[in-house]
Amino acid sequence: MTGLEKNLRRLFRPNGKTLWVALDHPQFCGPMPGLENPIQTIGRILLAPHDGMILNPGIFRLLPTEAYQKRLVMRVSVGGTCFSDYSKVHPVVVDPVQALCEGADAVIMMLILGSQDALAMESVRRHIEAYHRYAIPVVVEVMSEDYTLNNDFQHAVSYTHLRAHETPEHLVCRPRLEKKKKKDGEPHHTPHRPIHQRTGANCPHCLL
Repeated sequence: MTGLEKNLRRLFRPNGKTLWVALDHPQFCGPMPGLENPIQTIGRILLAPHDGMILNPGIFRLLPTEAYQKRLVMRVSVGGTCFSDYSKVHPVVVDPVQALCEGADAVIMMLILGSQDALAMESVRRHIEAYHRYAIPVVVEVMSEDYTLNNDFQHAVSYTHLRAHETPEHLVCRPRLEKKKKKDGEPHHTPHRPIHQRTGANCPHCLL
């Protein structure tokens, strides 16, 4: 077993599943209800039965010691800020050494597809290889530039499945969708919590 395989296995429960709480949304959206004080929020949920948290890089140095009992996944790509348009290519702004020094168990980066696909995929491929040299597991969030397609469950699943087998990451993240009732009674789909699944022999597309 390689160091990368060992670190990847540590992210999952014995049943092969894992649940991470995403607390990285303020990177682009700015302060959000419930996340105005992220350290306070993290302290409140530490006793909950989740396996880990997705955090922005600047939060790591502020974490209480107890937080390291969870798996900590660092958001290493950036899509812009609340003062700018959402970028179609998300640059990676944290190198592997920094991620290790901050105590990250894995990293997560975004892959936006829709117009600059070749540039975006080459960038992700290059950074995946850099992290793997340090035995750091990589999660890639595959999203369409057209957000209406991200709400199409079958389209999102099948396309993410395709890209998962074409790139060297071990995990992919796709939006989980749930049906909610509109006020007029018509159901519609909305993005819900992300699902993180392994790629490879146990094809995630076949486990839905």
